[in-house]
Amino acid sequence: MGEKNLPFIKGKDLMERNICPVCGKMDCIFLTKDKHCKEMMDLYHSGDIAKANKIFMQRYAQFLGMQRLALKKTIDTFDSITHFTQGNFINKPLPSDLNSAITSA
Repeated sequence: MGEKNLPFIKGKDLMERNICPVCGKMDCIFLTKDKHCKEMMDLYHSGDIAKANKIFMQRYAQFLGMQRLALKKTIDTFDSITHFTQGNFINKPLPSDLNSAITSA
């Protein structure tokens, strides 16, 4: 896959959705157990986005290159779930991620 086709992901996108920058999962225990990750998330939620982004760039930015596609898929899944649960689903089909999750459950 060429470099032009890879999605661009910002640290703010991950922090906004509680996605772990290390493993790429939503609401990972690493977000609350790791000292630096917990500090980063606390700063983000308190509104100090500049300091949170600084910690992200120093500690976790190197993981973006390795998992860019997986992180993009997790972000898209999160967005489709929140879009579906906010009532924006009237007269629209279920997203494929939700449809496959429902049928597998």
